[in-house]
Amino acid sequence: MKEKKIEQLLELELLELYKELGEELLKNDRNFNELEDPEKEKAGKRWFNFNKYELLEKICGSEIVAKYLNNPKKEDLVYIISGMADLISGIFISVSPITLSVLMCKTGLKKNCNEIENMRDEL
Repeated sequence: MKEKKIEQLLELELLELYKELGEELLKNDRNFNELEDPEKEKAGKRWFNFNKYELLEKICGSEIVAKYLNNPKKEDLVYIISGMADLISGIFISVSPITLSVLMCKTGLKKNCNEIENMRDEL
């Protein structure tokens, strides 16, 4: 079940993933049904960018992500995303850890983890 959801999300474009995240965030809003897709995308992207570094701190130092970054194979991607989802499942309860993990990969996991590493080095 989890693998199927990951595969479905991997097929989505970045804006569609932001919309998915926005829908998860806004589903309890009174005006949810009146919101247009661009508003959902904007809400999802804003939330993701605001929380991205907290997510990166949690996942970039993990063994599962380090192994993948050292030897990225497309066939390992579902496994990696599943592991990342497990790592962040307790951080944000209002959104799907699977959606967040797919977004982390689609926005450039290696680039994002390198950015976190560079920030640590500067401190």
